[in-house]
Amino acid sequence: MVYVMQFRVDRGCRLSGSPTAVGAAACCLMKGREGYRWRAEALPREPAPTKERADIEAVVMALQWALERYDDELR
Repeated sequence: MVYVMQFRVDRGCRLSGSPTAVGAAACCLMKGREGYRWRAEALPREPAPTKERADIEAVVMALQWALERYDDELR
């Protein structure tokens, strides 16, 4: 059985790489006619957030969510 999950990811980082940087990552699970569901989290302050770290964190978040949903389907 084929199970398709479509995610959108995004990130943001103010003052990227500086000691006062603030970063966040988010992902949306597209649900067709039902719309979407989303998750977001702030990046830790150490090491200093960067745009690249935020990008990677958003993708990792989507992959972890996909694995959670896949595991739920197997039960």
